[in-house]
Amino acid sequence: MIIKLIKRIREVLQLNASAKQLEKDHLMALLIEHINDNWHGNQVLAAMSDEFKLEHFEALFQSLEDIRSDEQPLARLRERIVSYTGMYAENIVLVASEEEKELMFFSKSPKISCSLYKHLSDAEAKNLTNELEKWHFNYPAGTLEGARHCCSFMATLANFHMLAYDIIRIHLQDANLINPSKDWRTPYRIVMLELAEYEHRKKLGLKQICGALDLLHFHVFTKFVLSEQEPLMRYEEYLNSLDNEL
Repeated sequence: MIIKLIKRIREVLQLNASAKQLEKDHLMALLIEHINDNWHGNQVLAAMSDEFKLEHFEALFQSLEDIRSDEQPLARLRERIVSYTGMYAENIVLVASEEEKELMFFSKSPKISCSLYKHLSDAEAKNLTNELEKWHFNYPAGTLEGARHCCSFMATLANFHMLAYDIIRIHLQDANLINPSKDWRTPYRIVMLELAEYEHRKKLGLKQICGALDLLHFHVFTKFVLSEQEPLMRYEEYLNSLDNEL
């Protein structure tokens, strides 16, 4: 698959470089290693067809070329991170159970219930994500577990891309390696999960566990990710300024 992948990368990107030259590209090599570790090592993704795999691998490497050739590579990268973080968030909050939450990176967030999976067979569930809408259309008599599997697959796929963009982010020195606890990636993911919980509850007609002001905070963090060099620092400054006004 790797030889086939490298050949397809060259074709799609119209590169003149040889396979050996591609392998010497440090970032490219890291992404190929990521594919081996996190795609072929994952039973759900490994079971997909070669065509499906190549489609996503090609998209990833085309995205890498787009980022590298952009006048503002970090801005382009951040856009991809926001997109796939949103895709991951809207699905993982529909999959994780209360018991699983204790093992997750968002375990301390009271705004993520990990109970939404119980509502995947509700009539309104088809409106939660695009993939769920397709699933409910194709399987009108489908089970709750089937819908949950659909969301789980999308979360796994999004996580693959999120991790890939994190590799690129570190390579482009957009990660806080001095104090990883102050890196913006994990706090932003948690906020996006909280936003997804809010949006899903709204569509399902469930009681909210966070308020309208929280919704504003969620969108402000995304704004900072897309516009600020240090989004977490700016976000914490923003929250502190609100506290000082009270």
